[in-house]
Amino acid sequence: MNHVKIELFEEVKNHPALFDWMISNSFTGLGFMQPNETDTIWFNTALVDFFQKNTLAVSELKAELQKFKPFSVDFFRITLSNSNHTSFAVDTKLFHFDDSNKIAFGFYVEEILKEEKIDILSSIIQSRAYYVVTTDLFGNYSFVNEHFCEVFSFTKDEIIGKNALSNIIPEDHQKCQDTVGLCFQFPNKPHPVILRKPDKNGEVVVNAWEFSGQTDAQGNVYEILCTGYNITDQIRIQNDLSVLVSTMSDILMVVGTDFKIKYLSNSWERLLNQSVEGWLGANYLALIHEADKEKLTIAVQSIGESQTQTSVEYRILSFSGEWIWLRSSINYDEATKNLVFTSQNISDNKEKEEKLKELALVASQTTDAIIIADAQGRITWINKAYQELTGYSLEEVLGRKPSELIHGPLTDQKTIEKIREAIKNHVPISEVILNYTKDKQTYWIDITINPVFDEHNVCTNFIAVERNISAKKLLKMNYVPPKHHFCKRVR
Repeated sequence: MNHVKIELFEEVKNHPALFDWMISNSFTGLGFMQPNETDTIWFNTALVDFFQKNTLAVSELKAELQKFKPFSVDFFRITLSNSNHTSFAVDTKLFHFDDSNKIAFGFYVEEILKEEKIDILSSIIQSRAYYVVTTDLFGNYSFVNEHFCEVFSFTKDEIIGKNALSNIIPEDHQKCQDTVGLCFQFPNKPHPVILRKPDKNGEVVVNAWEFSGQTDAQGNVYEILCTGYNITDQIRIQNDLSVLVSTMSDILMVVGTDFKIKYLSNSWERLLNQSVEGWLGANYLALIHEADKEKLTIAVQSIGESQTQTSVEYRILSFSGEWIWLRSSINYDEATKNLVFTSQNISDNKEKEEKLKELALVASQTTDAIIIADAQGRITWINKAYQELTGYSLEEVLGRKPSELIHGPLTDQKTIEKIREAIKNHVPISEVILNYTKDKQTYWIDITINPVFDEHNVCTNFIAVERNISAKKLLKMNYVPPKHHFCKRVR
């Protein structure tokens, strides 16, 4: 570690601002970290001596610091306890170097006085995210916080004094008792356990708990402190979906509205060669092509507001560094407030579409409107003439079917059915039909639709060529034949 110490001294000489920062703050001790060495942090002698004097473990400080990686903030607080169960607040300031990823740490370490401990405990007790419960030596509730009462629909009067096992399902009684036993064997340490509790209405709630035996001045356990939180949604996602998605080819993914990944099906590994465990909790946008991030973000924002289904196409990076095209159908789950992605690999289709676009570009400068759609009839590309004819932009039509956009009250239903039948049967068709522009103006087109097949004779796309015949159609409709006054004379 001496090289790190030398490096810090060099930085102090080269950065007057760092020197001023160290002098102006009365730190208990200092730390320093080089870039790409986030697991190796050097601490100066003053800090190490303070920790030894107060029987604090430097290794625990290192472990707690790792929780704040990548150290993007300027200040945070860590709470540590020594072997005498005395708590210390470690207020940590960070100095970020403008010209590198190096970080200097300044530590204020003070014992937390009794009043501060009360404030911290009060903050936890009032938390709306965590349960705080205590039981006496007989397992009876002696305290429950408001959040516990809200989740389980009990009042404090209904629950205080009752045995905790009375509202834990029988199958979990043994592991609850085993965990309590650990609290007596190893007091003042957290012991995790997952327990299922029915609420007042009989609905089972799955909870992650930490039990801790609290001791008096003589070291005897006098109560069990229990803190926990609701994990029903996570368990339900895992149990309900595990069988369903174990063999499916589509990727099933559950993310929060902040894009944090909460669940991934096994097909993620098969398609992207990316570890499922490695990406749980990560931000999904980190994998998305830069040009597609805004599009995906807008789609997610819209579904969060409207709570309806939407579909979006975008590129995602595989482990091999290859960009893969996905089409994701996104649904909002009202129960969990999460987004459910069902994604298909459409890379092959995109490659074919690019080739089709190249062909379509030959006619892109003509007055004929051209549409390319996938095998389900969803639009993947339109030329400039189509945009000018209908008033719709490419972004507005992507992923939608033409019938959703351009049909209206005067569009002939029989013609619509003929076109649908031809698309369903993957056969060519030509028709004349009245359609509507974006601003609801009518126009007549002569449309020809041709299916496109791959080497296995599977329909992959449709190409539609539309010619505006409105003027010709209206002229014909308004045409009045001349009267033949000479008919009698001829006879």
